[in-house]
Amino acid sequence: MTTRRRWLVRIGVIAAIVALLVVFRQPILRGLADQLIVDEPSVPGAAHLILSGDRAPELAVKAFLDGNATEILLVDWWPDRTDRLGITSTHAATLRRALVKHGVPETSIQPLSGQPRDLYQATDGIGIWLDQHPDKHLIVYCNRFVSRQIQVIFQRVLGERRERVHLQAVAHPEFDERDWWHQKSGLKDFWAATVHLLFTWTHDRPRHDYPDWDPDAYEKGLQ
Repeated sequence: MTTRRRWLVRIGVIAAIVALLVVFRQPILRGLADQLIVDEPSVPGAAHLILSGDRAPELAVKAFLDGNATEILLVDWWPDRTDRLGITSTHAATLRRALVKHGVPETSIQPLSGQPRDLYQATDGIGIWLDQHPDKHLIVYCNRFVSRQIQVIFQRVLGERRERVHLQAVAHPEFDERDWWHQKSGLKDFWAATVHLLFTWTHDRPRHDYPDWDPDAYEKGLQ
């Protein structure tokens, strides 16, 4: 076979592969997104934890008002600088007000233990709650494309207690695994979730034993 003919064959193979990718792009892209999603059956009479997901508060309120949730748990994330200065309200405080406004009693809204800085520390708090309530199950609402990463962390941290935790993968209002590539926000969520999942698979839990950044001390150090 001459060099020219070999190049024609190679170009033909590449063109055929590209054509197949174009024709079957939708099932391929959906299949890639499916690998990021863990969505487990709900359990009646469980407590419900809002971890992430735009529609998670709405779903938690509906479950509580329908009698399927005994209580709603919130994550009091480590406050950023504006929260610590009192300029803004924490996410947990804002979420609590919204839940009460929509009919959930204050007494049925409980904070998760601690002020976690990341998903690992939030999972530590979930483990404490499970130990304190050995007969209860927990429904955890989370962003749909991040649910696989959360599953990996749950399996590492919770051990056998993982059996009492049920992930509810909450879809974004504008897209899901069927059409994420049509939206800029969908592309951003997909690639961010993919990178975070790969990082979680290949790295141990992060450390947080470093001091908070002090801008005043930083400025003094420059003088």
